[in-house]
Amino acid sequence: MPDIVAENIAEILEQRLSMPVSVRNDAHLIAMRERHLMQSPNQNMMYIYYRSGIGAAVFVKGKLYDGDNGNPGYLGHTTFSGSGEMCSCGKKGCLELYCSKNAIEKNYQERAGVKLPFNEILKQSDEGAFVASEVLYEAGKCLGIAVANAVKLLDISLVIVGELACEDDNAFLRSIRNTVNEETSNYAINNIEIRRSSVGDRDYALGACMYVIDKFYNAPKLKLSIA
Repeated sequence: MPDIVAENIAEILEQRLSMPVSVRNDAHLIAMRERHLMQSPNQNMMYIYYRSGIGAAVFVKGKLYDGDNGNPGYLGHTTFSGSGEMCSCGKKGCLELYCSKNAIEKNYQERAGVKLPFNEILKQSDEGAFVASEVLYEAGKCLGIAVANAVKLLDISLVIVGELACEDDNAFLRSIRNTVNEETSNYAINNIEIRRSSVGDRDYALGACMYVIDKFYNAPKLKLSIA
């Protein structure tokens, strides 16, 4: 892979626009929208943006965790198997090779001999198709292990998975829940809740607005001096 040169995009835009600029990935922004719709928006939560890759956002007491570089949550590029296949990022055995939407479509095609989009595989599973359910179950187990590791690392009992157009008892979700419960059985004091997101894939624009508003009220620029 070619060398990657890091650039501070926010600083470049601030210089050109002469105004404060924040840069966040879409997983963080759509998670902001989800948080604002919650009945208890100040609780700890991890949001998983589940697509061709697997991103994540972590909220601590309702506040988005920014990390040192403003880009935490690369769950899909954590190492799931050190001896696994080469990922597009240049490393071996990344989680998304085993349980992303692309990985599920690939595994299904290899077993069924038919190429289907992810949502159709979900639908077939809901209708009781064995191969679809088997592929989804195995992928859910991989993602469940990763989620359980994150739960134990962060001590968070609410995990919301975005971009899942399936029933709550679908083989994929059921596999994630069962695996998380098994992997955290000797750790978790509270039940670990795994649920589907209530927002759509274009809600990151609203999340961006909410991010700016939150930052505005946290760090007001207006000062008043009374003589």
